[in-house]
Amino acid sequence: MGVGLSSSANVDQSTDLFGSDDHRDNPDSNSAKKAFFGFISRDAVGDSGIGFEFGYVEHIETNYAAFGSGASVDIDMTSLYLAAVGTITLSKYGDDDEKKVELFGKIGLHSWDWDGTGRGTLTGKDSGDGSDWFYGVGLDFGPQDRKGFVLRLEYEVFPVDTEYTLTTSSGIIEDEIDYEAALVNVSLIWRF
Repeated sequence: MGVGLSSSANVDQSTDLFGSDDHRDNPDSNSAKKAFFGFISRDAVGDSGIGFEFGYVEHIETNYAAFGSGASVDIDMTSLYLAAVGTITLSKYGDDDEKKVELFGKIGLHSWDWDGTGRGTLTGKDSGDGSDWFYGVGLDFGPQDRKGFVLRLEYEVFPVDTEYTLTTSSGIIEDEIDYEAALVNVSLIWRF
């Protein structure tokens, strides 16, 4: 089981009508948050393993501002995910090699919920849900016997392809957003 906080988050957003835009972190929510649990089955030697991970991610809130002067959309997204995880030991350290560094990779599906709120000359709200593939890689630093606290550093990418409908002074806008959240997470894990 573990909990994590994104120390660095980047969101790439583009739409059919308005092109691409860099994200702007909402100052009230500039870190992604996650909670997860999983299981790893080890080989006889104990230097590699395969398993699964299930988790929840609250992505950073972003503001899409490529709609021209005075118009933007606030975007809020959450994900539930299930991933296959593979690990391999890279090195051992400490007295009597009691600690180790493990490399891991994951791939799976995330089921996302998306909310958009128009600001300025855009009004109204819209939301959507769906599922897409996601992936991640990272390092675990912890005890050789894999029990106790483990520090995890990881990079994860969560893409979303969704549509929205908002209102402007000239009428209804329907557009499609390609949204990709790339998160660098620091997590603390308890293994038992």
